[in-house]
Amino acid sequence: MKQLLLIGLALVAAVVLGKFIVGDPGYVIIGYGQTTMRTSFVVFCVIAALALLVFYLVIRFLLWLSRLGSGVRQRREMKKQKQLSKGYLALASGDWREAELLLGRDDDDSRVTPVRYLAAAEAAHAQDAVGRRDEYLQRAQQLLPEARHAVELKQAAIHVDEGRLDAARALLMDVLDTDSDNAEALRLLTRVLREQGDWQRLVDDLLPQLKRSRAFNRFRLEELERDAHEQRLRGASGEDVEAAWKAVPRDARRVPALVAAYADARAAGGDTSGAEQLVRKALQRGWHAELARVYGRIEGANPGRQRAVLDSAAAGGHEEAPETLLALARLDFRAEDWAGARGSLERLLALSPSPAAYQLLGATLEQIGDPTGAQEMVQQGLRLAVSGATDA
Repeated sequence: MKQLLLIGLALVAAVVLGKFIVGDPGYVIIGYGQTTMRTSFVVFCVIAALALLVFYLVIRFLLWLSRLGSGVRQRREMKKQKQLSKGYLALASGDWREAELLLGRDDDDSRVTPVRYLAAAEAAHAQDAVGRRDEYLQRAQQLLPEARHAVELKQAAIHVDEGRLDAARALLMDVLDTDSDNAEALRLLTRVLREQGDWQRLVDDLLPQLKRSRAFNRFRLEELERDAHEQRLRGASGEDVEAAWKAVPRDARRVPALVAAYADARAAGGDTSGAEQLVRKALQRGWHAELARVYGRIEGANPGRQRAVLDSAAAGGHEEAPETLLALARLDFRAEDWAGARGSLERLLALSPSPAAYQLLGATLEQIGDPTGAQEMVQQGLRLAVSGATDA
């Protein structure tokens, strides 16, 4: 409709113009320097119209070429994105060969290629292709020097997987020297220190950083903190025991597992009286498997009183717990209550056999004059230990 209207207006204008031209065709003179060109008004209008038409067509052609180039680039970009998506999907699904093939290709986009190379390095690592893996990592860092930390994090993760913990630790410390709140570096360093058993470094240096960062959520951080303090206490000796306990936050000093680890370390250092008192107070607040296990091992001055404390703490649902039964048996054995020890051990073996229970029952039978039965219990305990069973 719009085009018809324009055509109609053009025809009307042509008719009106034609009437003027018939009466007086006129002329047009164009001069430039010493050159002069003269033509009729009609010819000038035709030439001007043709010039405008050519200009319009040239503009339209240039716009078409621009759109054509943009379309080609867009299709090429869509193809790249499709390859990237397929590559990352292959990586996520464990198709390492396909992932490396799609992600390891050269690309002229310097913003994306380093990321692709990092992913390709992961795929190559999963195939044990060490040479290709290192080449991808090197390419990523060459293309984007700012990606040095990302490359180091990937290398550190690879070192951890391969058990080269010292190399991983050095790389992670380098990252944290310039980016102390890097969440991935903190998570990896936490794993490294746990596997190395460096609980002192984890407690004294890393935990404060973890609390300032967002590497772990609150619940995971609390769990990690308790475990780190517990493991540090279990590995401490001498003066280190008290230093490890002082490092435990005050609000965590009633956590049963931490109290048990502290008491165990004190008893191992010869302070059985202090250890017994510590666990006794904790048991009076409530029964816990770790507390019962440690209490049975503490060789206090009065095993009969220890038994009464444990009996009272276990009353109400924990009387038949394996930890309670083994602890009671140990206390009865030390008190030379052979019948009590035997009864607890037989109930324990019916519920949850363990090498320690068989060994203690063998020692009990030896005391009451049954060497044959004692030998049989010891052999059963050895067979169970060889099969991989753990002691309470």
